[in-house]
Amino acid sequence: MPTPSVTQFNQSDLEHKSNRLLIISEGFESRSLSFLSALQNEKLFEHSIVVKNAPERKNRLEELLKEVQPRTNKKAKEAEYDRFHPTKFEEMLGEILKPIEDSLEEVVIDISVMSKMLIMSLLWRLQSIKCPVRIIYTEPMSYCPSEDEFAKQRKDFSNIGLSPSFGVHDVVRTPELSSVIMQRSPAYVIAFNSFNEQLIHALLATINPAHLIMIGCKPPHLSWREKAAQEIHADVINDFSSDNPLKEDGLLKRTSSALDYRETIACLSEIYNKICFTHRMVLAPTGSKMQALGCALFKICCPDVHIEYPTPESYLLTGFSSDEIRTIHQVYLDSVAETCWSVSAKFELNG
Repeated sequence: MPTPSVTQFNQSDLEHKSNRLLIISEGFESRSLSFLSALQNEKLFEHSIVVKNAPERKNRLEELLKEVQPRTNKKAKEAEYDRFHPTKFEEMLGEILKPIEDSLEEVVIDISVMSKMLIMSLLWRLQSIKCPVRIIYTEPMSYCPSEDEFAKQRKDFSNIGLSPSFGVHDVVRTPELSSVIMQRSPAYVIAFNSFNEQLIHALLATINPAHLIMIGCKPPHLSWREKAAQEIHADVINDFSSDNPLKEDGLLKRTSSALDYRETIACLSEIYNKICFTHRMVLAPTGSKMQALGCALFKICCPDVHIEYPTPESYLLTGFSSDEIRTIHQVYLDSVAETCWSVSAKFELNG
């Protein structure tokens, strides 16, 4: 069975099933409402889980609940996700899902404004549910910073105007996403370019790895961002130059699409098959939301991979992404477990 592709979402895709669960997160961006706003006011979902972010920040929670309720038969369950203490959410999610999971016909998850660690935790828990899982991702027309803003301030990457997130609170992990396998072996840390270079410095300070592999983030439309994000991480890439070969154009050889999660799985699988018997693989999903989806599915395929995530201290609450939406994308998994079985077979993940 081929790994599912990324396609454009259409409301007609949500027909013919009655017992459907929606999982969606509140956020401060207008696109946190875009998916639901695109749906007609009809009962498409039997259950819903609305994830509230903690520590509390500016959000659109009330607006989101007003969009959720007309489309859901039962009252929405609210679950708090503390990005500084994510373990509590894993426990809460299990309690909410247990009474309903055996009867579900489909789970729909809107990851558009979710924490990347939250995406990892959700997919890990949903591997035990046998029904299809539909991943929704709303792509905006643009992100902060603009190309002009970056060009003007490129000499000072610490400037918060260049980054949608800034600072690092801590490097977090959870019991379900952790692994003690090969804990005494030298570590390969795998991370992704972003516009917040402090995330990688915090990771290195915590782990002190023998090797660091940076994977470039390749946007499907805003191509200038790939080079800009690499420029921000130039010092780190140079410090681990033997782990990070470059192409003739100076960009990293290892890159994956910011949208097509399958490229992330392919890249991680190639690395894993080379090092899994000699090194501990520590994966940090510091890239895009869809790269985080690829990381989540890869982690399920390879439970010995250990997940660490440097959590941003705060976020830029204005101009994070544009109000205008380019496309609402979807990935339809027959089930998380079946998809991961196919991935394991395709890439021969036998570590």
